[in-house]
Amino acid sequence: MKRIIYVIKRFKDKIILLLDEYTLLKNNKGITLGNHVLVSCTDRIHLGVGTEVSHGVKINCGKKQNGGQFSCGTSCFIGPNTIIYAGGGIKMGNSVLISPSVNLISHQHQYSNRDLDYKDQTSLFDIIEIGNNVWIGSNATILPGVKIGDNAIIGANALVNKNVIANSIVAGVPAKTIKHI
Repeated sequence: MKRIIYVIKRFKDKIILLLDEYTLLKNNKGITLGNHVLVSCTDRIHLGVGTEVSHGVKINCGKKQNGGQFSCGTSCFIGPNTIIYAGGGIKMGNSVLISPSVNLISHQHQYSNRDLDYKDQTSLFDIIEIGNNVWIGSNATILPGVKIGDNAIIGANALVNKNVIANSIVAGVPAKTIKHI
């Protein structure tokens, strides 16, 4: 049985809980982290200069053999209690605003084999790509394979399962374009 060792680090006067022994960031200049940020893939994460990660954010890149990684450009804001599951990879541009409690999930379970429990079925991994100057509203969920164009706005509580074109506003479950800006 594998034993997980939690490492508590102090980063710029904040308590950071890590699930591995890597240094959180190789170049941490201009990055702000809130308390109780949980990172389980510090060797596969890149945060651009001027990025702020609020309290309670969880970032998990999944198993290393799946190639999951998380990167964001400069001057991004990741709101409180956001969950980032980057097993299939997540790439964000510059100046992305993520409101509280957003879910970015680049992995999902298959359900085609009725002889297997869902948890035992093969997983699918697909990158999420988020352009520059994108605003994602509170409690929105972005699913695997979605590409969000520059200057797009995702409404609160939206479920985004298809690509979002640049300069548009989407909202709803599932998300649909409601306006071009």
